[in-house]
Amino acid sequence: MESRKVKLNTTTITDTGLQPGFTIRQKNTGATGNFVGYGGSVSGALTVDNVGAGFTPSSSYYVYTGVALTSVTGSGMNATANIAIENGVALAATVSAGGNGYAIGDVLTPITLGNDNLGSGMRLSVGTISGNNQLLLDGVQGNFNAIGGNDLEYVSTAGTTTQLNGGGVVPSNPIIVPYEKDEGVYMKVWHRNHGMYNEGNRVVLSGITPSGAKQTLTSDYNSSATGNISVSAGAGLLHSNKLLLVPLTLVMLRSDKRLSVTRVLVETT
Repeated sequence: MESRKVKLNTTTITDTGLQPGFTIRQKNTGATGNFVGYGGSVSGALTVDNVGAGFTPSSSYYVYTGVALTSVTGSGMNATANIAIENGVALAATVSAGGNGYAIGDVLTPITLGNDNLGSGMRLSVGTISGNNQLLLDGVQGNFNAIGGNDLEYVSTAGTTTQLNGGGVVPSNPIIVPYEKDEGVYMKVWHRNHGMYNEGNRVVLSGITPSGAKQTLTSDYNSSATGNISVSAGAGLLHSNKLLLVPLTLVMLRSDKRLSVTRVLVETT
């Protein structure tokens, strides 16, 4: 199971005391996460990895200014560049606005270029980061927000608490979950060499904290049953079209013995 991850956009972080492995904590919300690293603002010249083709002008030279860029790799956002086109291909690109959350080596491409929106295939890579303005966190508990006064602070491995930048740093929206799997609500069980069909193929899941209140089955469920598990109406197993883990009081019959299972992971279609 992947731990929950977020990326917090911030003002430029000048605090030199924050180190990977420290805990980031937000006042008033109780939200915490393990600091993994920074994303930053792009600066300087971008490397033209692929000049592309079909851009205008096709037989002269022109510089487009303030061109919005999108990330091919990485998850930075809001950078713009001045891009020089000569004879239909990219000649050079220089950053005009650095954006947030980029890393060296990220590959970017223009969203559109010119009024005719012609051309494709241009790839530009990040070579310089001028300031850290995004915090990369994993193992996140609780929910960070962008409300003023809910400042960020960090706790060292020695237990010392320090205000980030001396105080006043609050995340700005959007608070980014890099990929859907990073929401921390997905679990995948993989067992080598078989499909979990035999009674002897067992996987034990333990130490799982439920995400909802305890629910009780509305009818008995036999140990050989394969159908749907029925719970009371409004049990709240689904949230935003995602399955939540809810502790169920499940009583099964097997060889005339009652087995009590207090937590199950229910699949739904």
